[in-house]
Amino acid sequence: SRHVPGGTAQVGETIRKIADDLRQSGSSDLADELESQFKATLASMPRLHLTWADNSAGEDGFLVERRVGQQDPFLPLATLGPNTVTYVDMAVQTGVTYCYRVRAFKASRYSDPSNAACAMPKPVAPLGGGP
Repeated sequence: SRHVPGGTAQVGETIRKIADDLRQSGSSDLADELESQFKATLASMPRLHLTWADNSAGEDGFLVERRVGQQDPFLPLATLGPNTVTYVDMAVQTGVTYCYRVRAFKASRYSDPSNAACAMPKPVAPLGGGP
């Protein structure tokens, strides 16, 4: 199963369904505005983009683990399908350091974790410019 922190994929699907319903009822302008506002909000959210090499053969998937800062324990963040080599964490806050590691798994057996990689999301510029 795939887990998306913050539920952004589910929210996006719900927004699309509402927009489709609005279009079917003759309110295309409202549907376009709703989708535009959602995209703008999503674009302004902080995120960290992870990539790794798939060095496993025949894995069932990958477990992404995250810790906040350098001292907290690593906790499961997302379970991804086989051959996945990227993940976007949108459940982050600007100015906080997050560390990640990845484990391949087959059935209930997990590989040793990858080396930890740490990053801090940077502030996102507001849309529409400004002074």
